[in-house]
Amino acid sequence: MDAVEVDQVVKPKFEAFRGGGNVLGKDWTDDAYKAVKTASVTSQPAARSSLEAPQVDQGKPTTTIQVRLPDGQRASAVLNLQMTVGDLRRWIEAHHGISSFQISAGFPPQVLVDEKCTVKDAGLANACATIKLV
Repeated sequence: MDAVEVDQVVKPKFEAFRGGGNVLGKDWTDDAYKAVKTASVTSQPAARSSLEAPQVDQGKPTTTIQVRLPDGQRASAVLNLQMTVGDLRRWIEAHHGISSFQISAGFPPQVLVDEKCTVKDAGLANACATIKLV
């Protein structure tokens, strides 16, 4: 019998994926978001100081709304059920310094344009609202 030479197969060294990916709905990079947020806070310092978050009446029914911010962070807003979408907008402006944004909620997501609609009527009771910069 003739000896048969066997070439050894060398496996390549394992290397994990190091590329970047895309996230649906994330139009802004972190740097762009920070630049817009900084510009909106510094361009209106007088308006920011007079802007106050709505006061919650603990004697009335309350709800917690999970707010998803454009940078991916989440916040919890506690509001009365009879407060309005405008009050939620003021809460976001007062706590996070964002001035130009849309609020959307529900499935499929609908942009909430009626600022006078109550939290309960808008379907925001114990729900999630997504903020998108405009």
